Amino acid sequence: MARIDWNDIAFFLAVCRAGSLSAASRTLGVEHTTVGRRIAALEKALGSRLFDRSRDGYVPTARGAEIRALAEDMETAADALTRRAEGGDTRVGGTLRVTATETLSSHFLIPRLPQLMARHPDLRIEVVADNSTLSLARREADVALRLARPTGGSLVARSVGEIGYGVYAERAFCRKHSATPGTFEPDVYPVVGFDESYADMRLARWLAAACAPVGARPVLVSNSLASQYAAVAAGIGAGVLPSYLAEPDRRLVCLLPPARVQRADLWLVYHRDVRELARLRVFADFVAVEARKARALLAGPAR
Repeated sequence: MARIDWNDIAFFLAVCRAGSLSAASRTLGVEHTTVGRRIAALEKALGSRLFDRSRDGYVPTARGAEIRALAEDMETAADALTRRAEGGDTRVGGTLRVTATETLSSHFLIPRLPQLMARHPDLRIEVVADNSTLSLARREADVALRLARPTGGSLVARSVGEIGYGVYAERAFCRKHSATPGTFEPDVYPVVGFDESYADMRLARWLAAACAPVGARPVLVSNSLASQYAAVAAGIGAGVLPSYLAEPDRRLVCLLPPARVQRADLWLVYHRDVRELARLRVFADFVAVEARKARALLAGPAR
């Protein structure tokens, strides 16, 4: 067996996860021919074919699936080593990769970051605005703002507040349909809702349960709260929105407050191996303080 180039393992995992050379090349920031060459070299070194090639992409063979499990163990160990090494870094500088939902990052986090970055000019922050759950263990992000507490034993979860969701509608829409605060009548006026990718989310289930008895169906659905907010603000329909997004917008009226819709805890989550990292501690404390200041905005009206 030829000697394995350990860098080829990263290319192998990227193809496993992306399903094609082109998608893996975009993830890795290299040409797809480079990815193909690396995979070929790894297969030669191991003496085994690792992928079945088809029009649908690259699918691991049985041998490839075995190698993937071992490769992911190696990746986890390497990431743990990196986290341990960085855990002793006491500088309030360097890069911190933060992930949060699209609306939470743009309407809560980013507007407050200038204060933090003015105090720590050597700090560089990468914000990944993504509704999917990035892996903290695999260093896809250093710290996350999440609306569900993780269950993994290697993660630290710090409660920093509460997010409220209410039903909102645009003022002219309310006048047109005689929609009044304290009521939600999806059989009387149009509703904006969630697409099927959100079907298992508590908020989507609440809206579905509210519409089902009267046989109402949303006139517009989206997998983006930002898009739903735009639709509600445009007067297309009433919709469920986070209060931090809707309350500052004077075009909107709260029909049902979070107390009658839903509230969710806001968690700051990071891997325990980096909890002593100076830039992480500074960021976590800053977010906790800012969330406390914005408690009323985040939780929404009690009326």
